Amino acid sequence: MHWFILIVLGGVLYLIAYQDYKYRAVAVYVYILLFSAVIAYGLTESAWQVVFWNSLINSALVLTMTSVLYFLYFLKEKRVNGFFNTKLGMGDLLFWVAVTPLFSPLNYLLWLIFSMIISLVIYLVGRLIQPSKKELNKIPLAGIQAIVLLVIIFLNAVFFHKNLSQDVVSLTELIL
Repeated sequence: MHWFILIVLGGVLYLIAYQDYKYRAVAVYVYILLFSAVIAYGLTESAWQVVFWNSLINSALVLTMTSVLYFLYFLKEKRVNGFFNTKLGMGDLLFWVAVTPLFSPLNYLLWLIFSMIISLVIYLVGRLIQPSKKELNKIPLAGIQAIVLLVIIFLNAVFFHKNLSQDVVSLTELIL
């Protein structure tokens, strides 16, 4: 059952990447499928209490991050509208929230930062290769992050066998 859920999750992540690259948008039903597959996968890895608390804490991290970004946008642009779907897509937010049950808070932050760096590198390389291409003005963030997540999940399932919903080291050990 675990591998079946893993394959379904991989298919949904691929679908997100495909739709985000092709249309620069992802259908809402795909996020519902993603959240369902993530919950199912998370419950094969950890107890429901762990999945619940990770989802809650990671969603609070997303809310905090989005609020800070929105505030910085407001300070720069001096207006409150125009942030969502112009600077940050709602699909990206849905994606970030949908994958919250997969990770412990530390692992979530590491994945989020790593996948954003990968997205930025891919965007910059694309701009260098084709600087005048109009559709390169929008980064398919959810699509790139979906591919990064797909690679991480399958590498972990095949080689590392780590439970991503639990920290390998504690946060205090990482800081010290």
